[in-house]
This record gives sequence, structure tokens and C-alpha cells, in this order.
Amino acid sequence: MEAGGYFQNSFTRSRRYIHTASVFARTSGLPYLQEVGELRALSPHTAVRGELNSYLCFVVKDGEGTIRYGGEEYRLAQGDAVFIKVRDGYTQKSSDHRAADGSFDRLWALHWLHFNAASMAAIYEKYRQRGGKPVLHLGLERAAEYVGLIEQIYDTASADSYTKDMELATQLTQLLTLLVADAWGGGGRESAHAQGKQAALGDIKRYLDEHYTESVTLENMAARFYINKQYLAKLFKASYGMSLGSYVQYLRIGKAKELLRFTDASVEQVGAAVGIADPNYFARIFRKVEGISPRQYRDGW
Repeated sequence: MEAGGYFQNSFTRSRRYIHTASVFARTSGLPYLQEVGELRALSPHTAVRGELNSYLCFVVKDGEGTIRYGGEEYRLAQGDAVFIKVRDGYTQKSSDHRAADGSFDRLWALHWLHFNAASMAAIYEKYRQRGGKPVLHLGLERAAEYVGLIEQIYDTASADSYTKDMELATQLTQLLTLLVADAWGGGGRESAHAQGKQAALGDIKRYLDEHYTESVTLENMAARFYINKQYLAKLFKASYGMSLGSYVQYLRIGKAKELLRFTDASVEQVGAAVGIADPNYFARIFRKVEGISPRQYRDGW
């Protein structure tokens, strides 16, 4: 059953669409939508929710307010976004600020959606590992991207399409990609710092992409790029989801697979060509990554 339309009470006017995902969507691991909409406060109000198996993202399109989550209270303004696990419980409040004429002049307008996935616990943990906080200060331009995507999700959900759940999964993945990307810098207000970190990591990654066959270690990369070794290890893992050493290993095995398939070089020659001179070590690393030996990989193609 699905329902959508406008709803109004003395506190808010909202437009929402309640979506019931198919069994396939809920069990396949794909992100699935539960509810999406927009809300404008008509007077100060408080909403309290918890124990719901859902993840909530909302963007403040206008006005101000607060959210209390995880024992902390965050002030929200136009251009801010929230991404939280609803089961942990939260309280949100629109501003009660009054203008000189006594009217409430900072009531907020929100675009929001509830969604979930069988893999959401792992995705949310990835978001947190990348520095993601319950509140992101996106800035107006970036927030507009989120609002536009949430509106697309609303349109898709309310349309009559037999591919609806697949389309929604694609759009929800886009939203999660934005959130994980913005988690790194904490949103627009910290973008200069984030850009600096990403630029430095980009230089290091490009160097690794070109020199992975050489002796490349965390220590010599830290020395080459004048960065603390422990700090580099933390940043690299947070940004790329693997250690610097694992990334070099990934590059070497990727090139080795290409050589095994498209050249007549021996397994020993392939290992040496990608920077692993010891044939036994090469075979061990290859099996660790691919689950089979280099010769089995070659024979399988």
C-alpha cells in the first residue's frame, strides 16, 4: 500500500509519499525507500521519534531549528543536512524566534526521507569512519543538490512504474554517495580544509598509480610528501577504504591479472614485472586477493 499527498495540522503543512517496498527490494540488499516528503512549519513544534528501523536524511531548505541526537544538541540553519539512525532516537524542533511584530520569522522548511537497506548498518559505519557526523553544514549550493535529488525520489516513488524499486535504489545510492563524500569534509563550511586533505591524498594516490612496481611503503611515502606517517595511514584508510599497503597490493595484482591473460610471460616474470620478485610470495599474495593461484587464474581465462 502506498499513499501520498498534502497533510496539514496546526503545526505543519507537509507533502509526503509513503512507500511500501517490494519483498525483492527489502531482501536484495538494495537501498529501499520508506517515506519521502517536504514540510513547512506553521508554528514552533517538536517531533520526537525512536525505535523505528529507519535512516533519516533531511535538508533545511529555509529557516532554523535544532536536533538532539546521541546526547548532543545541534543548531540547524538553511543549507544544513541531517543523516541519522532513527532507532537511536532523536528530537527535532523548529525555531521559536519572534520578529518585532510578534510573528515567528524563522520557522523552517525541510525536505526529508526515511529509507533503509539490509546493508545500511555497514554503510552508516562507513559514513562514520569517514568523519560523518549527524549534521553536515553543506552550504546553499550543495544543499540544493540534495533537495533536487530528494524531489526526484519523490517523483519516482509517486510514479507508476514496474521498475520503481530499482530506480529508487539507484537514486538512494546517489544520495548515500553524496553523504559519504561530504562526510570527509563535514560539509561546505569546512570545504577548504577538506579540499586540502583530498588534494594531498590525490597526489599520493597518483604517485602510487605510477610507481607501484617500485619499493613503496608508508614510511617512504610519508617522507616524500612531508606528512606524518600515522596521520597518512589514517587519512588514506578513511578516504579509500584500505591501507596504503593494501592499495599497492591491489594495483600489483590488477596489473598481474592483465599480464597473465594477455602475455606469454611466465608466472615468475609476471610477479617480477609488478614489483614482487619472490615467486612464492607473489603466488601467496595473488591467492590471498583472488582466491586462486596465478596459474589457475590464467587457465580459467
